[in-house]
Amino acid sequence: MPVTVRPLTSADAEASRRLGWEAFGAPSTPPAEPASIAGDGKAWYGAFVTDAEGNERLGARMLDRFFESWFGGRRVATAGIAGVTTAAEDRGQGLLSPLFAELLAGARKRGAVISTLFPTAPKIYRRFGYEVVGDLVDVEVPAAALAGVEAPASGTVRRATAADLPAIFECYTAWASAQQGPLTRDGAAFAGQVDQLLSEFTGVTVAEDDHGRIVGYALWDRGQGYGPGSMITVDELIAITPDAYRGLLRTLGSFSSVTPMIKLSSSGFDAVRAILPALDWQVVKRSPYMINVIDVAGALSRRGYHFGYEAVLDFAVDDHFVASNNGAYRLRIAGGRGRCERTRPDPDERVFTARGLAALFTGALPLAELRATGLVRGGDPAADSAWDGAFSGPALQIRDYF
Repeated sequence: MPVTVRPLTSADAEASRRLGWEAFGAPSTPPAEPASIAGDGKAWYGAFVTDAEGNERLGARMLDRFFESWFGGRRVATAGIAGVTTAAEDRGQGLLSPLFAELLAGARKRGAVISTLFPTAPKIYRRFGYEVVGDLVDVEVPAAALAGVEAPASGTVRRATAADLPAIFECYTAWASAQQGPLTRDGAAFAGQVDQLLSEFTGVTVAEDDHGRIVGYALWDRGQGYGPGSMITVDELIAITPDAYRGLLRTLGSFSSVTPMIKLSSSGFDAVRAILPALDWQVVKRSPYMINVIDVAGALSRRGYHFGYEAVLDFAVDDHFVASNNGAYRLRIAGGRGRCERTRPDPDERVFTARGLAALFTGALPLAELRATGLVRGGDPAADSAWDGAFSGPALQIRDYF
């Protein structure tokens, strides 16, 4: 059957909503408001199948969310993929390939150089160049462990007000810009979300230093009941000083007599673990995160690198779903920045698969492990440390599920 791929329009909104219900579950009560795909900072794409009678129907769809991610202290334009759905009768018919081709072409056109997603089955997305590079996790910790954190030497904690919202966002940016991978949380995709914080949670607690500057915050929900089985859910806990961590953790731990457990959203090696006095840290849910470098020269030129590190690295990419990415490159690193350009092929250079390049970009795996898993070949293994020096860093920090 003929397949047509194009951006969705308002006329496709109801079909898109119903296809989403098929994949992710329908609401118990049908919504009263009409379906909509409108909104800034995103673009829906659909694959339409035409039957023998000439009738067109939506067979698959996916969403591109216009994000930016922090890497090496610099903003990297990102296509966040969500809402991937294929009708039951059309699965296995190859609809995702033209759909990804159209979406990634559109994303590159608007300036995106990497793409990210949360997979339900990684194998589906690996053929398009995505690789698992980290996890967003939910962790349970006894409230008593938080109550036992050392008292802060300075600063205070208090309930946030509307006047604090800009400073809360500034605190997040100060934290996120020093990490690998978190979203910048600005631009059209996040418009208005900061203003909604106070109404979305039971409590928004901020930590101030002795100068009144907000240096940490916690977004938390009290949940229902008390005693065994009750739990406080901390959607986010961010801090940029030790005393901010201590003050926020002790505040949450003060609920230990009525809510014995605290659930935290976390990623990588969370700094909270360096503050807790006990080893309690039980992962109860794990959401893998995948990345795809969709513009090789653009991505390696946009991200930041270690200051003081200089290198000239030649390599090639040979199996990318976006065929224009295949070929030879030279990456020059100096002054915390990189410049990646096309160059002539060298038979002795390292050749990365698209998945290997994704793992390299994030520092998820050292070169030795990329070789062991077949994600890179060629080059002199004795010189792999030059690549590790360029891309190694802290574990990916993922704080937004989409």
